Amino acid sequence: MGVTLNETITLSNGLTATNPYASVGENDIKVEKRVREERNRDPKTGVETVTTTIKYVLEGRFTMWVSQALHASGSRDIGGFSVSVESDTPFTGNVYDTLYKKLKTMKTCTDAI
Repeated sequence: MGVTLNETITLSNGLTATNPYASVGENDIKVEKRVREERNRDPKTGVETVTTTIKYVLEGRFTMWVSQALHASGSRDIGGFSVSVESDTPFTGNVYDTLYKKLKTMKTCTDAI
């Protein structure tokens, strides 16, 4: 599963790729639970309060190829980019779908299955 990015990408060497293919399928996906504690002490009473914040973070790297056909033929990639999703609750369902859904809010793309 992947997507065609409906844009022109300028590569680090100055060349451009129009409508490249991108996929997360060949990369690791990381799910992380981040716990942050904030301590505050009331200067008048000396009472300390602790506030705990929990965030769940899903991260994946999308690799790009000039086209889906070149990806399928084993050609080298042309780069990539990371996508991160943050939530107050644990992720449920398919993490791949979650990453692709987030990507579609960042870039205009067409599904390429």
